[in-house]
Amino acid sequence: MLKALERGVYNHAAGDGREFAITVDSAASLRAEDGRAITGVDISQFISNLPAQTDTTSFSTDNASGSTSQAAGLMEALEAGASTLLIDEDTSATNFMIHDERMRELIPTEKEPITPLVDRVRGLAEVGVSTVLVAGGSAAFIDVADTVIHMDSYHPYDITERAAGLARAVDKQEPFPKPAHRPLPAKRFRAKKPPQAKGAGIRVGKGFIDLSAVSQLVDGSQTRAIAAILDSLSTQHGESAALVDEVLERVKRGGIDAVSRFSGGGAPGSKGKHPGRLALPRKLEIMAAINRARG
Repeated sequence: MLKALERGVYNHAAGDGREFAITVDSAASLRAEDGRAITGVDISQFISNLPAQTDTTSFSTDNASGSTSQAAGLMEALEAGASTLLIDEDTSATNFMIHDERMRELIPTEKEPITPLVDRVRGLAEVGVSTVLVAGGSAAFIDVADTVIHMDSYHPYDITERAAGLARAVDKQEPFPKPAHRPLPAKRFRAKKPPQAKGAGIRVGKGFIDLSAVSQLVDGSQTRAIAAILDSLSTQHGESAALVDEVLERVKRGGIDAVSRFSGGGAPGSKGKHPGRLALPRKLEIMAAINRARG
């Protein structure tokens, strides 16, 4: 079901069945990504009081843990305009998702560096961000769920009323603050050769942007388009989100080839062969590539 929702952000050919799985086009799949790079992301809504007084209002690392990577991924998705979060318990960091009652009794809240998603999800809903969670091992989110669906042999059953009888009262959560827009790290995309798609990622000089965990990037033509977009952004200055909006507006007017060097859409003064087939990526996936670039 979650995979169908992930792919439901794209139109499907009539007749193959998937055209009935439709998701708002600003839905973002979220998972833990151990080892990914994070640069200047405010994860303080979820993580604080780290050892050595690490600043989590502008957190950076070249080797993120599961919990920090998932917290950063959520904040980055919101910065890119996500209105729905799609989460699978199996690919999430447990300590980012929940703290059970005994753990809360064992470790005082003021000593715990992680505020789990279950304590923030209603605050996200207050500002219009929905969460779809697939869970089978923990019932913690029943306490904060609007709707509970039971999947039985691929058939959905609404069991919200029965789940409500098991739910426990929770404290009211404050509205989730909007993330700050960060400047584009344009210099990271400058090299002797333009960014080039390679498998499930993009080669930039000697560096590599790993996009293998970006599950809503579904075709190599999208990755090639993102590489061309990074090339076109390499000389730009400003906020990442606003600059990506400008690129997508240019694509809307002139088609996806407008971002390629072949059509003059690359870095100013650039020349080169047409990169081949290109397919339109969403803003969320372009921003995911920008955010995973290592310094």
